[in-house]
Amino acid sequence: MADIDKELFLQCKAIAQELESIADNGFYEKSEDDNDDERFFFDETYNTDYVWRVGQGIIGVRIMVACGGPNIWVDTTERCVHGYWGGSDEACYLTPETCDAINDLFRSFAYDDIRNEIDSI
Repeated sequence: MADIDKELFLQCKAIAQELESIADNGFYEKSEDDNDDERFFFDETYNTDYVWRVGQGIIGVRIMVACGGPNIWVDTTERCVHGYWGGSDEACYLTPETCDAINDLFRSFAYDDIRNEIDSI
């Protein structure tokens, strides 16, 4: 495994482990400093793609959590954290329960966004 592949794998693995560890807390994590503040993991994302199936609605999301080298996506349809860097790609898998929790969370965001779009027309 080349150094870039190893680094990409480790970054994807760290994100996957973090998501698994904070899923039960609504994806809130303790802040970096020693106070009691919490940070919402998905506050600083770059892009969200909703996967919509006719007759079922939203069945998954792809959330870009890192961009520019590497590009890393949380992908609930593939149930993984998937990273791309140069010609390399790596994936670290998430549990179905964590993916379901992410889908439920982003489903509520999507319907709010849809309502806002309709209201602005």
